[in-house]
Amino acid sequence: MQMADWATTTSYFCIKHSERFADGNIHTNTIEGFWSLLKRAYVGQHHHYDEKYLPLYVAETAYKYNRRDIEPKPNFESSISLMVAL
Repeated sequence: MQMADWATTTSYFCIKHSERFADGNIHTNTIEGFWSLLKRAYVGQHHHYDEKYLPLYVAETAYKYNRRDIEPKPNFESSISLMVAL
């Protein structure tokens, strides 16, 4: 998907923190949590992000973030099954 396609198919909103911090289900907590996880991986796991591989580090963090509510064992098994054709 090209960036122009993404921009036309994705809804995005703006929060003016000078007025309020949330508007119903629209808030910045999700992206702040994601960046926190990415920064924590940088400090604790990877220690360095090579610019060449930065999209892969972000993709790994997005995968982990999107599956954070899944039980550990099924998450591990599904990850292995994606890597190895069973």
